[in-house]
Amino acid sequence: MTRVENHILRILPDFAQKIYRRHMDIFRFIIIGGLATIIHYIAALFTHHIFGFTPLWANFIAFCIAFNATYIGNYFWVFQAATDHKTSFMKSAVVSLTGLALSQVIVWILTEKGGLSFHITLIIAVMLVPMVTFSLNRFWVFKAP
Repeated sequence: MTRVENHILRILPDFAQKIYRRHMDIFRFIIIGGLATIIHYIAALFTHHIFGFTPLWANFIAFCIAFNATYIGNYFWVFQAATDHKTSFMKSAVVSLTGLALSQVIVWILTEKGGLSFHITLIIAVMLVPMVTFSLNRFWVFKAP
């Protein structure tokens, strides 16, 4: 656990400290995911408005940048992996692309076929996809050899 985490835990009640310690990797995954989302958003706007890329290209470039940030955060902090980078990176890319595909399928089925609003569909996708990607990262990508 980092020094920052130790300082934060000291101010929390005992039950909150126990919950955090038991599910530390989930909380860290949420933090890294949140940071990656912010990175993605800023990078997409930057590449679109500053460099003039089309929205699709800007989003793709931002996705790649955010993926790298996510991989580094997951490897070193969330899962504290002992696996080699070549294998972990490739598996992480598969998980990330799987998450993207799953998100697209959820949006397509619920909006196009199910008639749900896009806003509701996004909430569902944002709740479900991270559960799948967390599980794949924990039990496949960064699983100790």
